[in-house]
Amino acid sequence: MARILHHFLPLLCCLAAARGSPRTLIVDTGSDLIWTQCELPRGRAARQREPPLYDPRKSSSFSFLPCGSRLCQEGQFSFKNCTGSRCMYDELYGSAEADGVLASETFTFGVQRSKVSLPLGFGCGALSAGSLVGASGLMGLSPGTMSLISQLSVPRFSYCLTPFAERRSSPMLFGAMADLHKYNTTGPIQTTAILTNPAEDTFYYYVPLSGSTIAYLAGTAFEAVKRAVLEAVTLPVFNGTVEGYELCFVLPSGAAMAAVKTPPLVLHFDGGAAMALPRDNYLQEPTAGLMCLAVGRSPEDLGASISIIGNVQQQNMHVLFDVRNQKFSFAPTKCHDI
Repeated sequence: MARILHHFLPLLCCLAAARGSPRTLIVDTGSDLIWTQCELPRGRAARQREPPLYDPRKSSSFSFLPCGSRLCQEGQFSFKNCTGSRCMYDELYGSAEADGVLASETFTFGVQRSKVSLPLGFGCGALSAGSLVGASGLMGLSPGTMSLISQLSVPRFSYCLTPFAERRSSPMLFGAMADLHKYNTTGPIQTTAILTNPAEDTFYYYVPLSGSTIAYLAGTAFEAVKRAVLEAVTLPVFNGTVEGYELCFVLPSGAAMAAVKTPPLVLHFDGGAAMALPRDNYLQEPTAGLMCLAVGRSPEDLGASISIIGNVQQQNMHVLFDVRNQKFSFAPTKCHDI
């Protein structure tokens, strides 16, 4: 199984009757809960205080979701506890953890005259472990009950991540706008099936995820990629340790990674689709003088048999999730041109 995971997306959530306040949420296609940091009643405040914090006491449209609500009953949480008729949750994200209470609030999407407001279920809570990297919370886009696309019945969505070095915003499209044929691509549009698992509906199977920076492959797949990279790259292997990377090379004195030529790394999907990754989509220069493979072995806390296609691999790749027809499509694209 492969997941596609961090991408930042601005969202406007109406916190008061007259005006809302913007939120920057981490988009995760591998989870379904939408949540933001809150100033919870009875003095319980978000422990990771990265403003702005949402104060439900200032909202006329906020309400707690009871234990008997559909979202509380059907939502797949790491842990769930109903206390005083309120649906309390705890959600694990690999090395991160968030907890809170399920609630309903009016969310506003769009800008100026194209704004649309409607109630959504979300988590009002706190990050108890890990980091939000400057974001206010997380937006789940998996097929699960709590996700944005499930609550809004969105048939498909797409996004295109601009290269990290460009520091530009990345487009994210929903519904009819999510159509790869409407935009210029630099390569062919390819499609593979999204598999379903009745026991776990919060993952897209055999497609990428938007919450992990690098890719993670199941053990045998990682070893195959590692051997291929060692054969293709003729630089000396770095014998030290670099946090977050399992394989690094020593660059020639005074040279940057941009001067190193490497063949593309090709990811093959069922049905014949093949995602060709250029050098910058699978190798990184975390520190001067070192070039590291942006692919690791799937850790136990993510599931050793799970493979994740991270953000590095998706740079300048327009990817589309056709949720209704269970298809995943992608095409190399200059994302800043969309």
